[in-house]
Amino acid sequence: MTVLPKVGNDIFNKEIWTEASRLVQAIAKIQVMHDETLYTWETLCARFNGVCIDNSFLELKDVLGSVNLTYPLMKSLENNKTYPLVAHIGGTVVQNGILIRGSALKLTFILDRATPRRTKAGEIWTEVAKMYANSIQFIHIKVYAITDQSIQRELSLNIDSVVDKVPITVILVLAFSVYNCLSTDWVRSKPFMGVLGLAVSILSGLSAYGLALYCGLKWQAINLVSIFLLIGIGVDDTFVMLSSWWRTEGNDVVTRMSLTYQDAAVSITITSITNIISFLIGALMPGFPCVEIFCWYTGLGLLFIYFWTLTIFGGFLTLAGRLELANRHCVLFIKVRMGPGKSQAKRHGQP
Repeated sequence: MTVLPKVGNDIFNKEIWTEASRLVQAIAKIQVMHDETLYTWETLCARFNGVCIDNSFLELKDVLGSVNLTYPLMKSLENNKTYPLVAHIGGTVVQNGILIRGSALKLTFILDRATPRRTKAGEIWTEVAKMYANSIQFIHIKVYAITDQSIQRELSLNIDSVVDKVPITVILVLAFSVYNCLSTDWVRSKPFMGVLGLAVSILSGLSAYGLALYCGLKWQAINLVSIFLLIGIGVDDTFVMLSSWWRTEGNDVVTRMSLTYQDAAVSITITSITNIISFLIGALMPGFPCVEIFCWYTGLGLLFIYFWTLTIFGGFLTLAGRLELANRHCVLFIKVRMGPGKSQAKRHGQP
């Protein structure tokens, strides 16, 4: 919790420290029920040498103004206790180790999360404490309370606010993909391959999410962002495969598929390996769990895109090639009539 003065920007006022101390005492009395067990601050707090790690620095309110506060540590001569002011006072002005001014107080409530039950009870307790602190109107102070889950919760809300725009994004990408798979020839065009390329990208994302959750990786809302990366990379692989296919005209389907894979598979393999290794490095980076989880999910998605593109997309491309060889319309699948004695396959130089 962050405590700011309502008037001015100096927190070295006894009334401010007194109100902050009363707030801490009130929060310490909050009780919550979980699994038919009553929990309080005393039962949930993290302890050092058997004593709760609390906001005992507020005891200095009694000597505020009469004793110089040393920074970053203040040792009280009355009780021989040392207070880490560096952890509780922000916006400080220090001269010769003496704390002259500060603009904010930080109140911390560190909980013991040794067991899943205590962790869940602690989450309930912190939410109640947060709502209580934010609901009180003080005379001398303003209180802003957050918990260790606040960032994740706000991030989830931000992502949820744009989820309704995902269908629009998919439609636009789908239209772009289909448009780039068309040509002036209804036999050679491959609009359904554009649809399939997008479907493979989404399927890869869902497969990656399922495998990651099955393996025990934690879920976080930011992982949803990876689906846009996967769509972009998957559609790009689609264009690479189709570009290679169109450069193999004049051969039978088997030969065209062989040449397509010789040309496109190398490019797709190199780019996929590079991308996967990049995210693997991020996944192995210590100290940033959020980055690690995101990189694992995205890296798995890229791996699935690689395999699904070479298998699912390649298989359907073979079927599309047979339709093209048979001079069938790419959408209606009906025979396209050409000039007398001239078939579509012959026009492309095929025997």
